[in-house]
Amino acid sequence: MIGKVSGSSGNTPIQPIKKLEKDVVPVKAEVREGASSTSDIVEISKDAQDLEKTIANLKTELNKIPDVRHEKVDAARSKIQKGFYDTKEVIKETAEILLKEFKASSGDMR
Repeated sequence: MIGKVSGSSGNTPIQPIKKLEKDVVPVKAEVREGASSTSDIVEISKDAQDLEKTIANLKTELNKIPDVRHEKVDAARSKIQKGFYDTKEVIKETAEILLKEFKASSGDMR
């Protein structure tokens, strides 16, 4: 077995190919009229099937989450109406956070 092979740029190692899994499910392809009488077989590993189920379950759960979280919007709207964001403390804290974020994004870590 080859331990390390460099790619075309000379600095990117090519990873060795893993052995194929033994735990696969054969799926027979449909033969259409006029096609060759031989059939192709596609094998899908159990891991790939499990991954497909997991992705489907995650998509189902994601679709249950509303696009807008109304309770958060209502809480923010209430704070705005009560003047919470107009206090010196909140303005100062917001400015400090913005300044810290600006410095971090520009590379200045003072």
